[in-house]
Amino acid sequence: MAESSRSNIRNERIHFTNKDGERLAGILDLPADGEPKEFAIFSHCFTCSKQYKVAVYTGRFLAEHGIGMLRYDYPGLGESEGDFSQTTFQGYVSDVRYAAEFLRKNYSSPTVLIGHSFGGGASLAAASSIQSVKLVVTFAATARPGELRPGFKSAYEEAQSTGLGRINTDGKPRELRKEFFDRLKEVDLEPSVRALRPHLIAVHASEDNIVPFENAETLVRWAPRSRLLKMDGAGHLFMDEQYVKPVTDEVAKKVLE
Repeated sequence: MAESSRSNIRNERIHFTNKDGERLAGILDLPADGEPKEFAIFSHCFTCSKQYKVAVYTGRFLAEHGIGMLRYDYPGLGESEGDFSQTTFQGYVSDVRYAAEFLRKNYSSPTVLIGHSFGGGASLAAASSIQSVKLVVTFAATARPGELRPGFKSAYEEAQSTGLGRINTDGKPRELRKEFFDRLKEVDLEPSVRALRPHLIAVHASEDNIVPFENAETLVRWAPRSRLLKMDGAGHLFMDEQYVKPVTDEVAKKVLE
């Protein structure tokens, strides 16, 4: 279903089904006139949604370059079906692949995967299995998802004893099953990144206090072909469009040249 947006882009609301049969909600950001030259997928951060500013800005600026972008809600978040407590990193990776398959069947195979934070890790893990992908872009992605961040430690301990751990993000209490933490410990991105076929652009703020800047340096060191974009002042969430525009300009230059 199409809906109007800024005069120079248009949006389409779409849905696709993941491996668990959950209906995931998405928005396609498209050029106002003509068909997109390429397609990208944006995977949002943990407990975020497709409406977070970094996702909206990225889709808008790419559409202005003639690149279509699909941003979608992971299960149990935003407008998507599913139970957030059943989230796993592996499920996020699978959802990236199903989003790519949706584009392949209905529009055109994606050439760019973009992910923010947790979604950046999922994009990296999924990239090599999506043959059309030429470029991966990460905003504030962790190099080691299997290492628990400080904010998760109490939830992890609670989950070990009760089966469910509680976290609080953006003032909203959420629950995660013990399986989330158990399977997260299995995640090792290093082999996937070292074998990465697409080019990597790692975007990170020097002052990120959620995922430290060293993570981007590590990803760039692992990846065979990579570039590090340091964005002073962007924080973890990239809430201002001034930090996103240079990234989308770089993406367009890379995939449209």
